[in-house]
Amino acid sequence: YLPEQYYFKGLDKDKRYRLSLVWPKQVKEYSQSVLSKVNNQIFSGDVLINAGMQMPLLDPQSALVFYLKEVK
Repeated sequence: YLPEQYYFKGLDKDKRYRLSLVWPKQVKEYSQSVLSKVNNQIFSGDVLINAGMQMPLLDPQSALVFYLKEVK
């Protein structure tokens, strides 16, 4: 079982964004996920809105905080 895909909302599909994991700095995951591969990478708004991102399997009541910054 994996958590549902997360779809970002409120972004401009025609802009590009850098996705950074702000907190926690080290994530305790049950299995390897995309977090290490997507951290500090640039994605189009269209991809983040429509494809989203697979959330990792974490301990119950865990949280992840991301920061998105438009790349010009």
